[in-house]
Amino acid sequence: ERDLRTVCARLGYRLTLNPSSVPYNGKRNATFRGELRFERSGHRNEKSMSEIVAIHKARCREVYDIGVEGEPHLFSLASGVLTHNSKPNPMPESVRDRPTESHEYILMLTKSGTTQYWTHRDGGGTRQRPKPDYRWVNQITQEEVAIEPTDWKVKVKCPKCLGGGTIGVYLGLDVWQTTKCPTCNGKKETQIWKRINLWRGHDYYWDADAVREEYTEPMNRWGGETLKRDTSKTAAYKEMQNIGYSSAFRVGRPMRPDPSGRNIRSVWEFPTKSYPEA
Repeated sequence: ERDLRTVCARLGYRLTLNPSSVPYNGKRNATFRGELRFERSGHRNEKSMSEIVAIHKARCREVYDIGVEGEPHLFSLASGVLTHNSKPNPMPESVRDRPTESHEYILMLTKSGTTQYWTHRDGGGTRQRPKPDYRWVNQITQEEVAIEPTDWKVKVKCPKCLGGGTIGVYLGLDVWQTTKCPTCNGKKETQIWKRINLWRGHDYYWDADAVREEYTEPMNRWGGETLKRDTSKTAAYKEMQNIGYSSAFRVGRPMRPDPSGRNIRSVWEFPTKSYPEA
């Protein structure tokens, strides 16, 4: 909590934290629920200070503070690559509470702030802004259609709050909070059809297929075309064993790897030679 508040204060982000708890091993462990925003715009979908959402654990293990003169916070860290350039005599460090780092980092940076790439829900991507590909979803039946319904703007009683305008949010420890319905925004009515765009913009996008590497081992080292053991219970599942890497799994992983190559590793090796003058 303290680290999160410090980071938000330094970056100027708005943080709201409320005490909560989660069940774990038959006990209630203290935690927080809250909201993190870059700025408050006053939009109608913006949550009030009393509304709270879950804050999940950060996926990164280390944060680098990179300053760019004249353009602060312009770059975000895509990945910190650890090289195999380990030195027997590294630069000295005045540290006593941890090992001396004898390796080097390659910081892969990406510009952020504006949309750089667009991906489609059904597959594919482009660097040129595409035309919207709309679908309409019925908020009552969840039916999705590609042709604009004639009555898609007709309003009905909100199916989320049943026309009450509010819903109950569980905070933990048998505590509930009444909050404005997010579907109708507290108006008790909403449109029958919700329009969605299948294109999604990203200010950062990792294209794994563009940097795949060749496998160093034979493709069949993972077991070939079929499972090592027959775990099929039905004829349909037995047939799945022969479909491919994306359809059947053995011990929690694909039968064989992606034929286009393996994902690039976070540890790189450079074939260096000794430099006598160093």
